[in-house]
Amino acid sequence: MAKCGGCGKFMSLTEGAKCDKCKSSYHRQCVGIRDAVPIATPWHCPECKRNVPRDNRADTPVRGHAPPAMDESHLHLMDTSSSSNTADKTTQEFQINIRAELKLFKEEFLNTVRHEFQVMRHDLSEIRTAISNTNARLMNLEERVAVIETQKQAQLQPSGASDLDNIISQLRSDINDRDQELLANDIQISNLPEISGENPNNTVMLIASKMGIKMEPRDIVCAERVGGRRITAVQSSAPVVTTLYVHTLTLLHTHRSSIFGLV
Repeated sequence: MAKCGGCGKFMSLTEGAKCDKCKSSYHRQCVGIRDAVPIATPWHCPECKRNVPRDNRADTPVRGHAPPAMDESHLHLMDTSSSSNTADKTTQEFQINIRAELKLFKEEFLNTVRHEFQVMRHDLSEIRTAISNTNARLMNLEERVAVIETQKQAQLQPSGASDLDNIISQLRSDINDRDQELLANDIQISNLPEISGENPNNTVMLIASKMGIKMEPRDIVCAERVGGRRITAVQSSAPVVTTLYVHTLTLLHTHRSSIFGLV
């Protein structure tokens, strides 16, 4: 970006005229050139035109003699004034440059801050959208959990629990009845002497035959002594517990005879 040699402001190279001699750039308005008028080539700025030396030929009849020379003191004053003007002009140009640089720096800083705020605003918008989506998913999950809990509670209503309790009670009753039936088929025979190598089944069939009941091995479910083996003769013999089938047990009940105490 170039600086106008007339007003001192920054300008684009395509907006003005450029001197072919000093290479300085000027606004069209600063050098009096209209926008629609093309710029002649070569083109010289006003400063270069002002510094073109004139032809002071002494043989011109209009000139005559050369003007008298100035004294040294007057020349010295003119030189001092020219130096002062140059310093003031340099100071003004420096101030103009500083102002332009500060203006550019301010514009760049503001543009950077605006861009950063735009990026931050965009990021915050994305974060807000993500949070909204997460909240929606959590609400959907909570609704699904509530539906599942409702279904679970519906399945575990008191009516269903009472049905299960009734089934369990019925099963317990059936088991007790069967246990009672099995106990009714058991016969305990006590005071039978223990013999080494005895067969409780044969002993039970022998006792039944003495009572007048015909019994076969298939009528006995199982027969065995209950309790520990007798160590001394003083101890009583362990009883023999026999489990019979139902029809054999019915034959025994018809005789109304007790088999306890038989030897």
